[in-house]
Amino acid sequence: MPVTRLDHINVLSTDIDAARDFLVRVLGVRSGYRPPFNSPGHWLYCGDRAIIHISDAGNHEQTHADDLRGASVGGQQTIDHVAFACEGYGEMMQGFRRDGVAFHEADVPATGIHQVFVDGPGGIGLELQFLQADVAAARSTAPA
Repeated sequence: MPVTRLDHINVLSTDIDAARDFLVRVLGVRSGYRPPFNSPGHWLYCGDRAIIHISDAGNHEQTHADDLRGASVGGQQTIDHVAFACEGYGEMMQGFRRDGVAFHEADVPATGIHQVFVDGPGGIGLELQFLQADVAAARSTAPA
């Protein structure tokens, strides 16, 4: 049974509204329908797909088998960041500068990919990937 695609990520947050607002502003996703779970949260959409689920860290859905058994998973496990393929480098950077969003950039050697890293509330790490051609085009038309 091979994996066929990544469906969504689930972000646990102590401030679900701040997490939603940050991700909407930075990624350009939109808040949309979320089934009526017994806990608060948000679903964020890219087109017609809910790609990011935000759950309250103190009252999230039980999503692990160990949650249901009452067992404790040993050790701290984290995901460092989530990466998104993006377009419109110039517009996104303009928005970041306007809104005071801190970021840093790097190129992936020999791939044609340019990375923009952004840290959000509660340690949400994002990698936004742009084609280097998109970056070069935006930089060539940017005011000096």
